Amino acid sequence: MVHWFWGLVNGLLPCGLVYVGLAGALAMATQYQVQFYGRFRSWEPLPMMITVILAGDLISVQWRAKVRKLLPVMFAIMGALFILRGMNLGIPYVSPKMEMTPTGQTTECHAP
Repeated sequence: MVHWFWGLVNGLLPCGLVYVGLAGALAMATQYQVQFYGRFRSWEPLPMMITVILAGDLISVQWRAKVRKLLPVMFAIMGALFILRGMNLGIPYVSPKMEMTPTGQTTECHAP
């Protein structure tokens, strides 16, 4: 029951595109421009959603089953990469070394 609740709450978190939309709305000069921008952004994902719905009939059941079996492996690989990145091992492109400054802040791993 607890996992179900936290999964529901997680679905309410906004994605990065929401923040982009908010930043764009803040850049508008008038209330009418903000309303137009908001309405335009709400129609933006519609073509992709329709494409996904229609493309679902074109993909065979066998192929979908193969992808469904591959998903846990992909998630495990992604999880391992995230853990390696957090371990600060100094492996280029996988786990870059983050140096601490005297103030306790980390320096950028891609600083010149």
